[in-house]
Amino acid sequence: MVLVITAARLLLLWFNAAELLPQEIRLWLWGTAPSLSHGGAPPLAGWLMALAALPGDTPFWLRLPAPLLIAGAALILGGIADRLLGPRAAWITALAFVTLPGAALASQVLDTQTVMAPFLAGSLALYLRLLDRRESWAAAGAGLLLGLAVLSDPRALAYPLCAVLAAMVFHEARPSRRHGALIAGLAGAAILPYEVHALAHAPALPGIGLHVGAAAAFLIWQAGFLGPILFAALVLAIARAGRQAPVVQFLLVFCIPVLGLGVALAFLFDVSGWTAMLAGLPVAAVWLARHSRIWLAAALALNVAASTALPLAALAPHWVELPGPGLFARHVGRAEMARTILDIGQDLAIRAVVAADPALRLDLLYTGRHGTIPILPVEEAAALPDGSDILLVQPEGAPAPCPAEVMDLAVLDAATGAYAARPQGLLLVPASCLNAGPDL
Repeated sequence: MVLVITAARLLLLWFNAAELLPQEIRLWLWGTAPSLSHGGAPPLAGWLMALAALPGDTPFWLRLPAPLLIAGAALILGGIADRLLGPRAAWITALAFVTLPGAALASQVLDTQTVMAPFLAGSLALYLRLLDRRESWAAAGAGLLLGLAVLSDPRALAYPLCAVLAAMVFHEARPSRRHGALIAGLAGAAILPYEVHALAHAPALPGIGLHVGAAAAFLIWQAGFLGPILFAALVLAIARAGRQAPVVQFLLVFCIPVLGLGVALAFLFDVSGWTAMLAGLPVAAVWLARHSRIWLAAALALNVAASTALPLAALAPHWVELPGPGLFARHVGRAEMARTILDIGQDLAIRAVVAADPALRLDLLYTGRHGTIPILPVEEAAALPDGSDILLVQPEGAPAPCPAEVMDLAVLDAATGAYAARPQGLLLVPASCLNAGPDL
């Protein structure tokens, strides 16, 4: 069933009309300039995007790995459930994961967590085999896959902490010192070059605050990722953790701390866009299967409906009218805005385009990837020779550099899509003005 659903997603992906999001374009840019890290972010997703772009840099090819990665994670989680909970739990878990609303969304938008999922699930699967059979190759594989998971998304580092906690709680969850050293050594060797490079190039940490809304948004995101019924089942399973079988408690050790860490990071640092549900999903699905087959059927039916609607809606996202800058609106109008700006720049024979909005700059870089107009940051544009004309794009009403030397060209105001209610002003400025104006 996982393979059938994945084949259908690949077919729908070919006809997908949703434009690339800024975070996808950022991964594509990382792939065009491979590095050990990118502003502190890990490199593996960018390397994968570079491979995906070899046949072509259209959205289909750039997103092609996403449904395959989700299918791989579903099959591995099914294997974990089979080892711990039995064959029936295996197919329930695999089917539940591949039909999650979050998995359907991740199959259409490639991001670092999508890349991380199969590596992290594979590391956990091999770690379980190590605990069961004490095989050195399983320890080596668990370490290497953990390293690849961290190279995809550093939040995978939460799982080694969970493994230490599991070893403190369960005697059976303690690998030998040799195997523990093998896991740590190989994982460390895989991520060491990235960590060294990231420490030298990472931006400053955000300040600590109290973000109640972000913590609530994190929990809402978890419910949306799993679907409301499976999320409620997981909450009930956590509430009754003391009465669960040891294997279920083991999985909860890899879920509850990560969930708590996510809430804490969201509350303190306003970080809310990640999921902690790999180890929690088998628990939720099996808990429903054991306590209410009706609710399990309802959970799967609801998630199948949602995971079917999402890729179908992506065939014509401009037809899906939702209030505000919602899920589908952000996929529409990006290329049109970028093309309009680049066409104006081409007509005026300007030397470069500078965009104050980081998301718009990414849209311009992707849309103009085969063009001749450079899309430059302010520092590079300001260094151009005197007399160079720059097309500056900034939100309407923002203060202009060198007002006496600036020519207002137009205001682009989109009625719908990603730039609705975000009018952009186009200004013709000399390069020398960019050094004297306000920060962009």
